[in-house]
Amino acid sequence: MSDEPRPLSDALERVVAALGGPSVHGLTTLFGAWEEIVGERLAGHTRPHGLDDGTLVVVVDEPGWATQLRFLEQDLLRRLAEVLGAGVVRRVVVRLEAANGPQRGREDRPRGSPGSRGSRGPGW
Repeated sequence: MSDEPRPLSDALERVVAALGGPSVHGLTTLFGAWEEIVGERLAGHTRPHGLDDGTLVVVVDEPGWATQLRFLEQDLLRRLAEVLGAGVVRRVVVRLEAANGPQRGREDRPRGSPGSRGSRGPGW
């Protein structure tokens, strides 16, 4: 056994692989490059929460964004396969994050949010 220090990422990679989890590199890319993966607009209202056995859990800040993300699921899966590799993410589950204040109604949605006039999809 060598006395040379080894990168911690190598040890983590072995442990995660032994547990059947995704690669550390994949998780780092997913969480660190979320905005690049989904686009600035979508990233402003969503965030990855976890990845388990090919299922990506994404948290959204408003119900309209959950609908938008579900509508774009196939596009998102294709984009994730491009960035992370085929089969890393096979399914997306969307959860609404609890708001600190009252839920906003349709009339209070910021301009450009899903469901408002002039709304467009993500920038990818």
